[in-house]
Amino acid sequence: MKKAIAVFMAIICLISYCFSGCSLFDKGTGKNFFYPVYSDTDSFDPQIADDEVSKIVAQNCFEGLVKFDENGNIAPGVALSWDISDDKMTYTFHLDENARWFISKEAKEVLSEYTKNDFNNKVTAEDFVFGFKRYFDPETKAKADSRLYLIKNAPDVASGSKSLSELGITAVDTKTLQIRLSKPSDTFLEALTMISTMPCREEFFLATKGRYGLETKYLICNGPFYLSYRSDGNYIQMTKNDDFVNSENVYPANVFLYVNTDEDSRMNKLESGVYDACKINFEQKQNIQDKKITYKNYDNSVWGFCFNCLQEDFSNTDLRVAVCQSIDTSLLSQPEYVTGPAQGFIPGACTVGDSKYRSIAGKANFIEFNEESAREHFQSALNKLGKTKINATLICSEDIKDDMRRLVQNWQKNFGMSFKITIEGLTVDEIEERISNDDFDIAFYCINTPYAFASDFLNMFTENGGYKLFNFTSLKYLTAVEEASQAVDTEDMVKKCAEAESVLMKSGVMYPVFSENGYLALAESVRDIYLSHAGTIPVFEGGKRVD
Repeated sequence: MKKAIAVFMAIICLISYCFSGCSLFDKGTGKNFFYPVYSDTDSFDPQIADDEVSKIVAQNCFEGLVKFDENGNIAPGVALSWDISDDKMTYTFHLDENARWFISKEAKEVLSEYTKNDFNNKVTAEDFVFGFKRYFDPETKAKADSRLYLIKNAPDVASGSKSLSELGITAVDTKTLQIRLSKPSDTFLEALTMISTMPCREEFFLATKGRYGLETKYLICNGPFYLSYRSDGNYIQMTKNDDFVNSENVYPANVFLYVNTDEDSRMNKLESGVYDACKINFEQKQNIQDKKITYKNYDNSVWGFCFNCLQEDFSNTDLRVAVCQSIDTSLLSQPEYVTGPAQGFIPGACTVGDSKYRSIAGKANFIEFNEESAREHFQSALNKLGKTKINATLICSEDIKDDMRRLVQNWQKNFGMSFKITIEGLTVDEIEERISNDDFDIAFYCINTPYAFASDFLNMFTENGGYKLFNFTSLKYLTAVEEASQAVDTEDMVKKCAEAESVLMKSGVMYPVFSENGYLALAESVRDIYLSHAGTIPVFEGGKRVD
């Protein structure tokens, strides 16, 4: 009898112990997660998402046809399977019968003002058709992506010369979607991981009367979370979507995105456990004292010499090439924050298809160090510019100014009195301000990729790419980038990306020197949160924390 009582009491104590906070049976699920962002957003509309917060919300609150998994491989989303025709011009997607929209109470009220019909919350092929049509509708003013322009008639629809009904996307039935291309491609799935390809229910969109995505009540979601609350300028709350088809694999109860632009505050809150995860750079990683913080690294940055082609002298290709041929990288010590020599202009995190671009393409075609050839190019530049002397300024961070001085001394020794260069050591903010104002000749600068795809990264530096770092205009470069975006297969895409990369480097527009990692820092006991899209967008679906 005493033994039975002892066993019973032990069980009671164990149960009491567990409910009082013991982590013995705590699997880390059902927790609230806190993550800092740099700004709020004006819209949560996936078709036009173009800032940090709107992309995070779209990534976590919506699910497209396919997606990237943690290892960067293409995985099923709403489409459980797909078929690609033999000619690689027709993609047929078979959608999950159980995929559903989450409709909040507020969203139902918005709908009730528009229609008295019962809302069918199943995600259908028509939802994807309407989402794509919205993206290509000229009135949406979505940012163009040439890879999606592979869809039949897409360029003409986007320009307004053809109607939306002529876009090559059809709902065969409620659960079968067919996309027809204008040319063969077996890399098109990669384009369908983009945030802008998320579904949109036409009935609800019309019910918002032009306010789609502007407030929580004007958004319905089909992803792991739904947008549940927004405190303007302070934080955004995403809540687990119990209607999500794989909700049993969604572990956080809520995710809070807190606006915080103060780097010191972000680091303090990460170390104190207020934030569960935070994107950081190497310097911040070195300054973190908490040894229980863990890290995931992403090879998404390249340091190098960037030349401003808008400046009169450096608009000359011979001058840029001459300087690049005089770069003796042995004179540059490797800063502790870099991971090693750059393999090319395209960062290591960038992909083609399911593979890392650099693993297939290998090291890029660099301009070789050749002082004799450099002097010939320099003299040619002087002749073409009608000058006898070049004055230039190199801007760089203060910590590498001495290394740059040794390098520049070698340049001046090689080019003589005809080349005078001034070095300015600046802060990162000062360098970025100078670059944004086109107030530089040469900048030793770190370029981060906000894109997973190598072709998208290269497209940043075209005239229409929106990133004016080099101010470089080249039909050959533009053509190579466009052909890379619309490549038939992975081999062709790698070839075209390599051609574009070579044009940029051989023209002396950018000379890569070092690679650098970005990091996702995870607080103590936090795991299974990761960054998608080349280490830019956090995915919280599988996040756990054992308190």
